[in-house]
Amino acid sequence: MLKAKKQTWRELGDAVALTGESPFWDPVRRAVLSVDIRGERILETNWDDGNARIFPVEGLPAFIAPLTDGTLAVATRHGIIGLSRTTGRCIEMLVPAWFADHLRLNDGTIDPAGRLLIGTMAMNGALEGQLFAIERGQPPVALIDGIGIVNGLAISPDGLWLYISDSHPDHNCVWRYRYDCAGPTVCDRTLFADFKRLGIAGAPDGAAMDVDGGYWIAALGGSALIGFDRDGRIAHHIALPVSQPSKLAFAGPDMTEVAVTSFSRGDQSAPAGTLIAVSMPSVGAPLQTLAW
Repeated sequence: MLKAKKQTWRELGDAVALTGESPFWDPVRRAVLSVDIRGERILETNWDDGNARIFPVEGLPAFIAPLTDGTLAVATRHGIIGLSRTTGRCIEMLVPAWFADHLRLNDGTIDPAGRLLIGTMAMNGALEGQLFAIERGQPPVALIDGIGIVNGLAISPDGLWLYISDSHPDHNCVWRYRYDCAGPTVCDRTLFADFKRLGIAGAPDGAAMDVDGGYWIAALGGSALIGFDRDGRIAHHIALPVSQPSKLAFAGPDMTEVAVTSFSRGDQSAPAGTLIAVSMPSVGAPLQTLAW
């Protein structure tokens, strides 16, 4: 494994999350969107001055993405809602008929067609997680099942590969699939990175892609961001001031920094649950727009 390198970082404002997750760069408003799962709220943090707007949202919000009209699509325990950043009102967008009481939505990403790819996880620890492709007004399409905790979702810049991590202790690895956006369908699963075999501390949580097809993932409990090349080799190991980094999103006008969310813990040099920005050795791939 490469030796960890200290990296320049800064706090993005002083808003603190109990369980910070799902950062999403909004270039129109020059802001980082994120969720506080246990705090049940949405944060919109200004990139330039760190001021944060906070919107209460019930139901353990876990993923967020802006629509073309500025509305925020938020995945919660009960389904997907639309949140107005003007009024703070929430409207029901999708309540899946397949949802069970012991399940909740977790990590998500957006494919080149603007579909929402989002996973479920069982709150009782069972290996019942699934990955769904969802278009508004259409039945969800089940792509993958038998996952412990769906995380690490990202699609390569050419749209050909889907990455998904399973941060359940029984798995603790990243898989890669061939992705056909026209279907959508997945096939040709390969083991991309086994955290235990590679000796990486922590669990593979949220992820992002760079323009060269590099896959970056937060090591929850490992105080680091891990960068992999296309062949699954560790190319970068960036030490962080937070022990529980949960997800990263390339951000900023030139996409050379990442916004990193984290869980509240006392054993970290940055204030627990603080959103931080970290300078990166690569340029981030632009995020897709949710076409709902």
